[in-house]
Amino acid sequence: MISLLGESSGGGGNATLWILLVLLAVLIIAYIFSYFKRKKYNQETTNMLNSLKPGDKVKTYSGFYGTVVSIRETTDGKVVTLETGDEKHKSYTTIDSNAIYCIDKKEDIVYDADGNVIEPEDETKKIEEKAQKSEPVIEEASTEVADENALVKEENAASSENESTPTETTEVADSETAPKTDDVKVTVEEGDSPLEKEQKQAKKRSKKKK
Repeated sequence: MISLLGESSGGGGNATLWILLVLLAVLIIAYIFSYFKRKKYNQETTNMLNSLKPGDKVKTYSGFYGTVVSIRETTDGKVVTLETGDEKHKSYTTIDSNAIYCIDKKEDIVYDADGNVIEPEDETKKIEEKAQKSEPVIEEASTEVADENALVKEENAASSENESTPTETTEVADSETAPKTDDVKVTVEEGDSPLEKEQKQAKKRSKKKK
């Protein structure tokens, strides 16, 4: 066909041939690009479906959002049970795993008092700032509690020392005031007459014999 076009058109056949070759090369490159792109997409989809687990939030090709409740293998492939609806009105549906388009990663849009959209990063920064502000308060409270515990321990130690000192003084006083038996015996023995001393010694001997 290309030879016929070249013969019929004469000198313009070379230009037509180059145009056809360029178009053919573009089609081949586009096919190769789409092939590898489709292969990459299929690989990512397969990995996503294999990593599905109960609790994951997904989106189907038909636009339904749901949470994976269970996954089971059948002769027709994987079958996934999804929970849809809100907390008050829940419903369940069973679909083929290939009907799942992607993992649901959407986030709710939050507005401030002026109606401006709050970015998730700004919200996390605010939470971190609040946490940083609350940390010094916690540290101050912990230091106050530690100081109170130290004061209580000091008071308990002082009270225990005060309780122990009177007993020592009383023991010392008792030891000082207690009469010495040896001295009493000596004074009694020195004041007795010789007859009384002999009588007492006789009584002691009689007691020892008994």
